[in-house]
Amino acid sequence: MNDYIILYFCSLICLILIILCRNYSKSFGLKHIIFYILYNIVLYNLLFFKSNYGSGFLWWFYLIALTIVYIIVLLIYLIFFINHNIKK
Repeated sequence: MNDYIILYFCSLICLILIILCRNYSKSFGLKHIIFYILYNIVLYNLLFFKSNYGSGFLWWFYLIALTIVYIIVLLIYLIFFINHNIKK
């Protein structure tokens, strides 16, 4: 299995969660889409074009770590937001 497939899969899950968050709160979703696109553009650019002498693994690790942390934050937000709406 290619390492990039894991990265693309995590990015896809993160993007789906951001879209779900946008359905509940437009401003929250818009801010996170902008943040997600900005850090992904920078890190993917470094991964594909500046990965000399093993530094590609560093950029891949940063992308995977940030994406997983971001997925956890979005999941926590969705759980609290849905739980709060159910209690109302």
